[in-house]
Amino acid sequence: MAEPYSIVQAEIAANSMTHGATSDLILSTVTEEIAEVLFREAPWVLDLDMVAIDQYCRVEARIRLLTAYMDEIIDTKGISKVPPWIFSEITRAEVNAYRRADSLGLSPEGRMKIAKDTGMAAHFASNKVSDLKGQGRALREAG
Repeated sequence: MAEPYSIVQAEIAANSMTHGATSDLILSTVTEEIAEVLFREAPWVLDLDMVAIDQYCRVEARIRLLTAYMDEIIDTKGISKVPPWIFSEITRAEVNAYRRADSLGLSPEGRMKIAKDTGMAAHFASNKVSDLKGQGRALREAG
């Protein structure tokens, strides 16, 4: 009878099944590097949802790894040997990264959306419900 896997053996087997841009071990290392730069260059993201930040960094890490793999193939074997799926995976990851970057305020439009939402929240937080009801009543009576 075969011996059951130990936890370490199971982790090694799991890591050997995935590699490159899908390996959690490799992705986490590149993700941490991207997060360090992000926090230094865009400190406002520290006030945002950490899950969204992690997802953005993981997508960026995937892009880096896939691009590096593609560049390696081009340098050693030529562009004709690059598997077609790499191009579609990079394109899909870039679209995903752009959407996530926008939600974190890393694009001009995204930054303005966050500023607007923050300003609106601060504006309405300062108004009491009774004040808002009074303003609404005055508008209805005047109109």
